[in-house]
Amino acid sequence: MTRTLPLSLLVLLLVLPAAAQDYGVVALQSDLADGGTLTDPIPYCLDYRPGLGDFVFFDDANDLLASYDPEAPAGSRTTVLRTAAEIDADLGTDIVTCRDLDTDDDGNVYFGAATADNLDSVYRVTADGSSGLVLTDPNAADTGDGIAGLVVNNDGTLLYLARSQFFGSPEDGLYRLGTFSPAQEPEPVVTDGDLDLTGIGISSSGDLYATSSEFGNGAFQNVIVEVADPEGSATLSTVAEPCSGGSPVFVNCEDGGLEDLKVGVRNGDERLFVFNNSFGGPEGEVVAQFDLDGSNPEVVFTESAFLGDPDVSGAGVTEYTPAGTGNGYLDYFNGTLYFAGSASFDGTPGIFEAALGGGGVATEPGAPEAAFALDVWPNPTADGASVRVTVDAAQALEVAAYDLLGRRVDVLFSGTALAGEPVTARLAVSALPAGVYVVRATGETGATMRRVTVVR
Repeated sequence: MTRTLPLSLLVLLLVLPAAAQDYGVVALQSDLADGGTLTDPIPYCLDYRPGLGDFVFFDDANDLLASYDPEAPAGSRTTVLRTAAEIDADLGTDIVTCRDLDTDDDGNVYFGAATADNLDSVYRVTADGSSGLVLTDPNAADTGDGIAGLVVNNDGTLLYLARSQFFGSPEDGLYRLGTFSPAQEPEPVVTDGDLDLTGIGISSSGDLYATSSEFGNGAFQNVIVEVADPEGSATLSTVAEPCSGGSPVFVNCEDGGLEDLKVGVRNGDERLFVFNNSFGGPEGEVVAQFDLDGSNPEVVFTESAFLGDPDVSGAGVTEYTPAGTGNGYLDYFNGTLYFAGSASFDGTPGIFEAALGGGGVATEPGAPEAAFALDVWPNPTADGASVRVTVDAAQALEVAAYDLLGRRVDVLFSGTALAGEPVTARLAVSALPAGVYVVRATGETGATMRRVTVVR
């Protein structure tokens, strides 16, 4: 006999996070301080850099830009990329906090800086923090405030801004500017005064997705929108209304609403990961994933499940408060969500993770392996290293080595790899300075990387 489940139970099953999730702590505040490098740091505007294997964050306690490498030796995990004095000097004014942060494939950092004069700026910092460049024109009449989120396009040439204004200029919407030119006036992509944009992400096809929060009017209140063809004839449309009555994912969208969005690959398909910062809901803050067309909603993180995880509670985390203003709450990479935690409302400052499984682009600490295997030995090495890659299906493959600034130092293999037949190569190190390098294998079904240390 077939028995029909009550509607309330069906909704509950949809709301509960998948059992395969694994919550954890990447770094607490004391870890980020790393033996005194920083004083009581609070990570805002978190972003993971796959090529370097570290996290970049704006330290809201000290108003500086830093990186944290969980695999580096203790005492050298945190690096200050740009001090508060350097940032203020570049901006020509006092920085208050960060609106959002993103990095390109070379590890360069872009972030929206909220300043004391209410004229938000967009700031570019090189991967190693050696120099900074202000991309926006502080004297432009419509520079305005309210940069809620930003994302770099796929070839690293454009930066898209999600803007929600409080002082009337310019109009709410999506804007763009180049990534290498100083003192630009952002160019409108699509605008609508009823939007209240917060999170923003970009798909592999170049289409943009954003969240419009609880202050959006009419059809743009707590919805997910798409901007198709942003570099051409941009069109704005609503793809999901996850806060509407009877929603299986977001029971409560008040007290904050939809405030962050990332696009990433999971189980072979691109997904939208949306952060609902409504602490008044029964599960606290919630993250749900959607297909790009807004279908197949699924809860993938809840505050209550996170705090109940033994690894989290065992680390002494008893309260979670998201860190950020605008679109700075979380990042997603290859099957894992990363969260920045604040000290506000008794929260614990730090970097946290939720391993969802089903990644699809590369690997990093704590994430599942890609669709092929990479071995590098001996490691450490003084004379060179052997590299072996085995793929699960015939495909084009490139194997290259990079330094920790993301610069390519050698191409070890470029060609076709056959299923189950190892590709072997040699990493010559005689011309390389001592240090840590990354060997990265990139194919059609994914990518993976291994670190190798060169010693002298």
